[in-house]
Amino acid sequence: MIIGVSDIDNFTFSRQLIDHWQGQGHTVLTSLYHEETFVDKCDVIFYDYASVNMVELNKFHRRPRRAIIRGIDIELYQNYYQNFDWDLIDYFVFISEPTKQMVLDKGNFDCPPNKIKVIPPGVNTDRFTLKNATRGKKAVFCGRLWIGKNAVGAIDVVHELNKLDPGWSLYLRGDSADPPWWRQYLNYRIEQEDFHIYIDGRQDDINAYYEDKDLLILPSFKEAFSYVAAECLAKGIPVLINNWYGAKQIWPPEFVYSTPREAASIYCQNLINYAPMDLRRFILDKYDEKIMFQQFDLMLEGKL
Repeated sequence: MIIGVSDIDNFTFSRQLIDHWQGQGHTVLTSLYHEETFVDKCDVIFYDYASVNMVELNKFHRRPRRAIIRGIDIELYQNYYQNFDWDLIDYFVFISEPTKQMVLDKGNFDCPPNKIKVIPPGVNTDRFTLKNATRGKKAVFCGRLWIGKNAVGAIDVVHELNKLDPGWSLYLRGDSADPPWWRQYLNYRIEQEDFHIYIDGRQDDINAYYEDKDLLILPSFKEAFSYVAAECLAKGIPVLINNWYGAKQIWPPEFVYSTPREAASIYCQNLINYAPMDLRRFILDKYDEKIMFQQFDLMLEGKL
């Protein structure tokens, strides 16, 4: 089978599927934007991000043999889908039920219901060795340091943790602290705290980096899923997840907090008791990439 992959995000998330399909013997052609030649060359065109790449297809009004779109996150707030020609599309894939519901609630989403599917992301659990069960007091935040990821929220949680159980430190693994006023505020808050806060850059071996970490804090204001949370759970590291829209439907509600004080209490009274394998098993059962691959493989054949 010849599969065309169009991904304006430089194949950040679609790389998993590309590698999988190539491993199965398919020919995969890639482009950042819609390639008109894909319509004639490919058996299936897969569009990651339901945005300008899909709008480009509409301009030609030529139907691919099969077309699949995956709506990821931020582009769904920008309503590109209102300009899609649904006759050209076979499947529209959401990565979570809350994301689908958000779009349906907004209205002006005219995709035929039989074309709408939900396929959660999947993690390559083979990349992560199970963490030693010994508990320490190293919390970690992983992600860009821009305002939406709310690294200061991780500082707030560790501040509260140290009130209940002194000795915690925080590792901020990320870059791009924008906008400038947010970067200044983040640096100021780091200077104000009396516990150790370390800023780490990108890591070549994320599995090794997580080995001595004991808790992930995910204080984002918005997520559609969070690979970071899934990877840490696969490693056997407990996670505290801010109560963003949809969090309690995607993740166990007992991992979700609404205030820094509640987060500290959840960890000390509940999460600390989880064995690493119990956390990993949640990912193996629900968010292993093998489950995602199986669903997309059926979709390639038009059987889902």
